[in-house]
Amino acid sequence: VRYAPPAGPTGAMAEPGASLKSSLRKSVLKSYRARGRGNNNLWLVYSVKTDSEWILPSDRQLVHWLFYLEANPNVVDFNLTPDPVISHDDEEVRATELDAVAILQNGSEVWHEVKSGMDHKDPNNRSQFLAQSAAASKRHVEYKIFITTLLYNVTLCVQWR
Repeated sequence: VRYAPPAGPTGAMAEPGASLKSSLRKSVLKSYRARGRGNNNLWLVYSVKTDSEWILPSDRQLVHWLFYLEANPNVVDFNLTPDPVISHDDEEVRATELDAVAILQNGSEVWHEVKSGMDHKDPNNRSQFLAQSAAASKRHVEYKIFITTLLYNVTLCVQWR
């Protein structure tokens, strides 16, 4: 399975009559507003693997992209803006968004979710984890959750090498 790279830089579609610079500005502004109340950094990165520019909404997402997608030799392709996943659990049908979908050398697909923590008591996190894991199980896809402590440990290992 090959994902088509996003159209234009950072996935921004140039509107008719709008310059590429204007479209890029709108894409960055949309990403900036999507951060919510947090004051996270935005990162504009270029991926050799996807031959695309991506806007990453936090330092956490940057570390995840760098170590688990771009520099991982087992990952041959990835998408940081996958379509929403529809999940049917025992109680409801809902759409949920993954942070990344990776394609490995063996052709298998892995779904990635990047979180600041694993607070299963938070109803939003619990509902999202259940929906994503249920959908992954039904599609026979591996589902991985990357949390801040795991990502922080990776950066510590790199600093001490």
